[in-house]
Amino acid sequence: MKERTADFPNSPAEVFSVIAGTLGTTFLIKEAKMTRQTIGRWCASKETHGETRRNPLHFVELIIEELMARGNDDIAIAIADRIAKRVGAELSFKNATPDKDSFLAETIDVHSAVNRFHVLAQDKLEGGKPSTEEIRIAKAYAHQQIDEAFAAFEQQDGKS
Repeated sequence: MKERTADFPNSPAEVFSVIAGTLGTTFLIKEAKMTRQTIGRWCASKETHGETRRNPLHFVELIIEELMARGNDDIAIAIADRIAKRVGAELSFKNATPDKDSFLAETIDVHSAVNRFHVLAQDKLEGGKPSTEEIRIAKAYAHQQIDEAFAAFEQQDGKS
């Protein structure tokens, strides 16, 4: 994997511009069935080109944010985890915030999340209907619950 020496762009338009520059417009036109005009609009920033069209990265971010706003963190986490897996990475939560008032209460969430993962995976192995994606969502959610429990532990440990 190439190491990046410069700061990578942050806005979806800047990221898509890097993608287009790296892969080339010919690749995007052929493989993604895009027009040159679409590529140009998706690479344009509002600061330099006024109103622009949202590119696919905008939509992925919007979807994740909306899922989380509606309380569907498990699905949003699974999307991010799936993207991370594509580059050989694993999702972790830097700023896990406990949503319970104690470590013990958080561990109950952990138990429930790990149990759901176990039940879905076992059901699949026994010929059941859960999809691998459902199991991936349950795994990612269990990771989040463990991170929240650890954050609660650190909060309580700091008080003693």
